[in-house]
Amino acid sequence: MQIFSTIQPDAEDLKQSEILALFSSRVLPSSEAEWKDRYVAVLTPEEAEQNRERLGFPEFAVRECTNDVIKHPKIDVFEGLTYGILNHISDTDNVFATQEIAFFLTPRGLVLVSEHSDLLDKAIKSLELEKQDTHTSVILPEKTLFFLMERIIISDMALIRNLDETETLLEEKLLAGEKLDYPAQVFRLRQKTLVLTQYAGLMVDLMDILEENDNCLLRPEAQKTFHLISVRFDRMERAAATLRESVMQLREAYQSQVDIDANLMMRLFTVVSTIFLPLTLVTGWFGMNFRNMPELSWEYGYPMVAVISVIVTIGIIWFCKKRKYL
Repeated sequence: MQIFSTIQPDAEDLKQSEILALFSSRVLPSSEAEWKDRYVAVLTPEEAEQNRERLGFPEFAVRECTNDVIKHPKIDVFEGLTYGILNHISDTDNVFATQEIAFFLTPRGLVLVSEHSDLLDKAIKSLELEKQDTHTSVILPEKTLFFLMERIIISDMALIRNLDETETLLEEKLLAGEKLDYPAQVFRLRQKTLVLTQYAGLMVDLMDILEENDNCLLRPEAQKTFHLISVRFDRMERAAATLRESVMQLREAYQSQVDIDANLMMRLFTVVSTIFLPLTLVTGWFGMNFRNMPELSWEYGYPMVAVISVIVTIGIIWFCKKRKYL
């Protein structure tokens, strides 16, 4: 458990249970001094479960953030409380892994509930640096949530770039004629881009609701920072949609290549059939064995038919090569 105060240099000396109980208040501060006296608490799911009565958060919200069951961003706005879940997506072993980070924004500050992660540690380091700036201490809880979302969007954009590079490399190999399991790889890319597109859309909706500030928990100066993040999520949604379209085009390009290969094979079969079609005619003609066919009793009948067959075959092959059928 980590607790930071907006006005006190070190909140470790304070009684943690008393600070956590302050988050149960739903009454908006009535003075500027009360707005400045707020806290940021970072808890693990186990610590949130142990302090659920002190925190006074809705039962379903505590259950969701401790059971790790919400695999998509969400936000709920109540009187004096804004509850939401952020997702940190990572690409491991060709599948997406999702880590939940729940946040509770109350009149007395911000509570983050999540397992330890590098992303959360980076946000906390940014918080510690921001505490040194007295001009932004009043909106320290909102700035902490801003830092967290900023880290998330940086990670998401890096993930989109990696998928884009994978799609580009796969397209180059397809055009170069390399034999790979393209359907399986394209399918995995399509599934990942679908997840990213849906995730980005939900994050845009979350930011829109957060910016509306219906319960007046966000300070005016803090709303500007969230507007910046909202714009960046809009861009990410467009980037994810563009990447998904590229993957769909890659699938169509692969299907076109399959059709081209099939057409080449059919053309080869057609040319081979055309080459040997005159021989089939000769075989059928001289295989009738009529009594009055002079070629049957002629001494040079067989060599003549063989020579004619070879000449016709060579002539057809030359014609096909000239027309680039072969």
